[in-house]
Amino acid sequence: MAKSVNEIINSDEYVSEYLLVKSSALPEVYNNVMKVKLLLQSGEVTSVNDAVKRVGMSRSAYYKYRDDISAWEDPIEQDLITIVVNFAVESEALSEIVIILSSEGNKLLNISQSLPRSGFTDVMLSCNLGDDNKDLVALRRRISKVPGVRKVEFLND
Repeated sequence: MAKSVNEIINSDEYVSEYLLVKSSALPEVYNNVMKVKLLLQSGEVTSVNDAVKRVGMSRSAYYKYRDDISAWEDPIEQDLITIVVNFAVESEALSEIVIILSSEGNKLLNISQSLPRSGFTDVMLSCNLGDDNKDLVALRRRISKVPGVRKVEFLND
């Protein structure tokens, strides 16, 4: 059962476990943690020690907060697309389509396949398009040329 407002206010519990807060409203240490993570992910530095020195924070502060903060990516700003492909069940089309999508820097988020009918199946692939893959016409053409593919639809182009 949900707690009343008075029960929440008079307790040591947080109002919500997670908050969406503008970066500029947080203490600088949180932004520095994100800078260290960025340096490590980009490969510009090879160790936490090098990253914290470059950012100008202590290793202990980084380790204290590193698991408690992460960047929020606005899904509206991402290039999300859903592709529906109908292809022959006996073909290797799905694996070839996945290779096409991933080799071009797209992040595959979900794959859903329908039950086969008359030797064909529909597969829905949701992905976040990579920076270099904005030409949807060319992408549709590449997928259409995969052996066994009968139909390709882009739902949110």
